[in-house]
Formats: sequence, C-alpha cells, structure tokens
Amino acid sequence: MPCQPLPLEKKLGAGAFGTVFRSRTPSGCVVAIKQVVEDENYVNREAEVCKMLAAGNHPNIVEVKGIYFTVDQGRTMNLVLEHVPQTMRSVLSFLSKRDMRMKSSRVQIYMYQLARALLFLHQNDILHRDVKPENILINPETHELKLADFGSAKKIVPGRTNVTYICSRFYRAPELILDRELYGPATDIWAYGCILAELAVGCPFFIGEDNVSQLVEITRVLGSLTKADADSMAAGPGNQLGNFYFPPRERKPWSRTLTLNLSTGKKVQASFGRIYESLLDGLLQWRPSNRLTGQQILAHPFFDELKAPSGHREALPPQLFEYTDEELAVISDVHTRSRIK
Repeated sequence: MPCQPLPLEKKLGAGAFGTVFRSRTPSGCVVAIKQVVEDENYVNREAEVCKMLAAGNHPNIVEVKGIYFTVDQGRTMNLVLEHVPQTMRSVLSFLSKRDMRMKSSRVQIYMYQLARALLFLHQNDILHRDVKPENILINPETHELKLADFGSAKKIVPGRTNVTYICSRFYRAPELILDRELYGPATDIWAYGCILAELAVGCPFFIGEDNVSQLVEITRVLGSLTKADADSMAAGPGNQLGNFYFPPRERKPWSRTLTLNLSTGKKVQASFGRIYESLLDGLLQWRPSNRLTGQQILAHPFFDELKAPSGHREALPPQLFEYTDEELAVISDVHTRSRIK
C-alpha cells in the first residue's frame, strides 16, 4: 500500500487521533487523507488493521488506497482513503435543524450495511471500538455506507484483557463503563443499538456527562443493573466490582423513551414500529451475551421489507446484497439467501 505524498487541499475534520484532509491523486481522483502524528506513548494499530481489512475488500469498509509517512511535525502517518462526501452525523444534523428525521426505509438501508460491516470485522476478530455517527460515511446519491476511522480498532485475542477507556461515551457499552476488560464484539453491537435509537429520536440516545451519569441514563431506560448482570461481564483476575446500588427501576417501554423533541418544544412519539422495537430489544441489553450478533441482526424481520424483491421504494446501493465468501459462510436467513444470485 505504500504511495507517494499528495497535496492537501482542504481540512475536512479532526478527531482525537487524527485530522482528515481532501486531496487529489495525479489522475485527478478525489481522495481523503487521514494524518496521524505518531506518539511513542500510544500504540497506533490503524495501518495494521487497515491492511488486514483491505484484503477482504468489503463494500461497507472504507477503502484504503495507500499510505505514506511525512516528518513535518514529527513522524506522521498519512492514510489515503476513498472520499465519501458525508457522515451519518452530518445527515442527522441536517434533518434535526429542520425538525425532520430519517425515513424508516432509509434506516433499513443504512443499518443493514452497518451490520454487514460489523459482521465482517467480528469474523476477523477485529473490534472497531468507536462506532458512532461521526465514523460512518454516507454517499447521499447512492446511499452506500462505509465504516471508517479504525484508530481505536484492535484484533482481539480471546482471554487477553484490553483497555476499557475506549469508545465515545454516548456509545460506550456498560461493560466498558464498569471496567470489565475481557470484552468482545458485543461492545460494537451496543454502539450499533445506540445509533439505531438515535436515528429515531434525532440525537444521541444516552447522554451522560461522565461514566456514572452515563450508567444512570441507561438505567432509566433498561431498568436497574443487577449483580447478575454485572457478573455476566467478564473481567481479568483480581478485577472485582465493589458494592454498588442502583434504585430499583423497571425497564421502560420504547413508546415512553423514543420521543422526538421539536424546535417548538413539542415532543412526538418517534418509534419506527413494533418490529423496530424488537430489534432494539435485542441490542440494548445489559448482558453482552444477550445482545444479537451481526449475523442475527442481518436476519432480523426489521430488514424483511428491504430484502423483498419489490417491497422497497428506495433506490438501493449497488452492492447491498453482494456478499463476501466469509458472509456467505454464516448467513442462514432464507430472505437473505434469496437475494444471492
């Protein structure tokens, strides 16, 4: 993947681990360049992870076109990526400013692709560990979705502990908040569930100011965290939870929690329906083992309309049902199988 340095045209965004610029190749192709200044105190695995993912050529993983290093402000890694014009965050912000929300048909298109991306990662024992709307790229013309920003991603070794201060707070799974270091793919699935809820209400679903208040916000929806729930979150030897107490709370029905706040101050019910709520039920669970897997998400009835040959009115992305060999090995849903040519 090594390539020649490219000129930077325009800053597109910045995050905790890097800055993204727009650029052009000598042939005139528009690309994005992510610059990451190397830090001896931080292990950056992004290039390594991207090389592993590039071999799979998955349609819902942002394509890495090349990599080069510069030394302007210290040794800097430059990842040359395909350019995708929008993020899910920019789309949600556009809708929110107009008191609008995403259509159910569009939610199906985007979340099906995101589930495919996560399934591909997890099949390769890779956790993204920062799934959020800012890291999800969207082409507004084709409705293609690409998962991006693998600065926090890591190939997980079963039985080996991992840092828990990871993932943006609003999308951080309970086991991370509680410092349970033997976590797995269910952390990404939790973030997926938070995004699915956000698409209904137009803003982050659980908004806490710190880890404690984040747990409180989750409790207000899911009900009290029990000792059995906490014990189900694996941790390393000697990492025992201290005594904790949450006031008894019952799990709230989605009809009471999925509300869209309009600029007029009015609140409207925002659920996409019973089947959508059943998908949320399978994602936002205290216990990691109770959350759906990527494979199970793809088979969920919420996406049946999307898979029906004549049941969806939206223009579908060209590679929506073009599965990789790894995906075909685990897909068992008859509706999904029926789309395979």
